[in-house]
Amino acid sequence: MLDEALSRLVSLRHGNPHSLLGAHPTADGGIVVRVFRPEAFRVEIEALGARHRLEPRSDHPGLFEGRLPGSTVPTDLVHVEYPG
Repeated sequence: MLDEALSRLVSLRHGNPHSLLGAHPTADGGIVVRVFRPEAFRVEIEALGARHRLEPRSDHPGLFEGRLPGSTVPTDLVHVEYPG
């Protein structure tokens, strides 16, 4: 079900993209962060006193995702690097 929703997101057909994007608690007590930046080659989030790299999802181009420890949803900075 998540893969279908992510496919709709990257094809710009999802009715509520913020339900998938940003930081969200996970069932196992962590935090997942998703960012959609189609032209980017690197995305990092600055949270919990450090930078955490979000990995590109090969199955959904332009989508970057990472898990953070703890259960506090970060509201810190996102750093995005584009070619050139």
